[in-house]
Amino acid sequence: MCHSAVAAVLPQTTASAPPWGGNSNTLDFNDLKQLGPSSASDLLGTGLGLRWSSFSGDALGGPDLRGFGENSSSRTLVLLDGRPLNRPDLGEADWSQIPVGQLESATVLRGAQTVRHGGSAAAGVISLKTIAPTATPSGGVSLGAGSFGETQADAWASAPLHDWRFLGAASLDSTEGWRRHSAENVRRAWVKTVSPERDGIVWQAEAGVTSQTTELPGGLASGGYPATPRASFAVDAEARQTTLHAGLSPVSSASAPLTWEAPFRAESRRLESDFDGIYADSRLDSLLWQPVLSWDAAPWRWESGASLGFDTLNYTGWRSRARTQASSHAHLERLNAGAFLRAERDIGQGWKASAGTRWEGQSVDARNRPVTGPGAFDGHTTGSGPSLAAGLDWAGPAGRAWLDGATIRRFPVLDEIASYQGFALSRPFNAALRPETGLSLETGAAWQPAPGWETKAGAFALWLDNEIAYDFVPNLNTNLARTERFGSELSVSRSWETLRLGASAGLVQARQVSGPYAGRDVCLVPGWTSGVFAAFTPTESLSLRWDTRWSGAAWEGNDPANTQPRLPGHTVSDARLTWKPAHAWSCNFLVRNVFDEEYASKKYAGLWYPANPRSLFASLAWSF
Repeated sequence: MCHSAVAAVLPQTTASAPPWGGNSNTLDFNDLKQLGPSSASDLLGTGLGLRWSSFSGDALGGPDLRGFGENSSSRTLVLLDGRPLNRPDLGEADWSQIPVGQLESATVLRGAQTVRHGGSAAAGVISLKTIAPTATPSGGVSLGAGSFGETQADAWASAPLHDWRFLGAASLDSTEGWRRHSAENVRRAWVKTVSPERDGIVWQAEAGVTSQTTELPGGLASGGYPATPRASFAVDAEARQTTLHAGLSPVSSASAPLTWEAPFRAESRRLESDFDGIYADSRLDSLLWQPVLSWDAAPWRWESGASLGFDTLNYTGWRSRARTQASSHAHLERLNAGAFLRAERDIGQGWKASAGTRWEGQSVDARNRPVTGPGAFDGHTTGSGPSLAAGLDWAGPAGRAWLDGATIRRFPVLDEIASYQGFALSRPFNAALRPETGLSLETGAAWQPAPGWETKAGAFALWLDNEIAYDFVPNLNTNLARTERFGSELSVSRSWETLRLGASAGLVQARQVSGPYAGRDVCLVPGWTSGVFAAFTPTESLSLRWDTRWSGAAWEGNDPANTQPRLPGHTVSDARLTWKPAHAWSCNFLVRNVFDEEYASKKYAGLWYPANPRSLFASLAWSF
């Protein structure tokens, strides 16, 4: 997006189709510079148009794709430079590892992507890429500060050395939080290197560390909300986490018709948590190998690959925060293996047809040994099966269209199967828990009906058998029901020389169609969402943007019977200004929740989780 045109950011609609078609939006480097996102929620909510909800801050939040509501976090795959951020124990993404100020691109691909990425992508994929090492010296520094003690600092530098390219980066995000006992502090540092090409192969390597401390204020009962929204349910709850990661990947020359890569990644997480009388330490170690082979032979394009992952989790529960006497020990292992094959054929006049299949299997072994009392178990479960996908896509000079279908097979994550973290379930190891299976259909089109106009419309349907959810009646994660989801989306924007206006709306119906709550709605899924924006760029150095987002009401989490008071809908508006006083400098000013809307982001089991009121944030960046 050139700086002489309107500098508003709207997810791209009529740009060139993604490599495998489908319903996708992308923000490139220029888009991200203009938007200047201050957090993951700002990036995904304002930048990519996703609804975000949270128990407290970005660390305990996530986006909602395809009407999964309270289950969305473990059905949306999040990739950072190709590395999965979804945890094998909870299934949700670790948002603390994302350096929002150092991203090069951000893409959301809606709808099931299970053939290419496995069961974690049942709702879609969010792919984020950080700045890559450059062939010439470059770098940047940014500093930011805002309400409630919010501070941010980012720095990176890249340079070549003997035909190698190196990059080093670090970032700090910190806030005291609006609610009492809701502070968060995240520190990151990482390095990347790219070798010169030799014998048709380039080696890429990276390593990094993320250290995070998060206070957990907990939810408020109806007596405390909305009367005292800043109050904290838990005054000593806290999580302290350190994550190390490293990766090495040989990549073949991109100029050949047959290309391949074979990334190997390792990650180790140490977590100490204190919450509601449960004190625990855990160590999670993960290894992942994902070779991929691609072959372009017009009119065909082939892609095949495999994945082999192994996770081990060691857990120790303690009787007190002092950690002098253990209460339990647990050890869990998960082996996951998969292989896929996809083909795409150009059938003429802009049309492409694609099909693919994947086989995936999972094995889980677990044992838990309480020092005293019940809850001991030795468990083993295994499963495997295929996924299929097919699509038809068209791309032309004024737009594109798609029709895609995929079957879903998602295996339960560790915490859905086993009860080892002090939250006693009626069945400590649920070997009878079956994988979720289903069908996802996506169709839509993006086009430019006239100069300056961009329009995008889509619809989806998703049927899921054996959906896994916590049921408070048996006190167990169960295959609660067969569910169905139907939805539609529409966005329109109009651009002039210095002004851009846009609007979007989405409808979702998510319902249980079997089980004890047949006919009831899925929890935490609003029936509608919408938004408008206006962006004004009077000069190349100045841009202003206004965003307003509406969200409808939803049934509270853990209420599959739909009998409790609902989470009300809300309206939130943000305003931002970007000013570039010189070529290498930029300033961003952001007002979140301009009208100080009082609302709860989540409501779960009768507890309210208030969202932040009006807040200010400003940042200054310099690059070379």
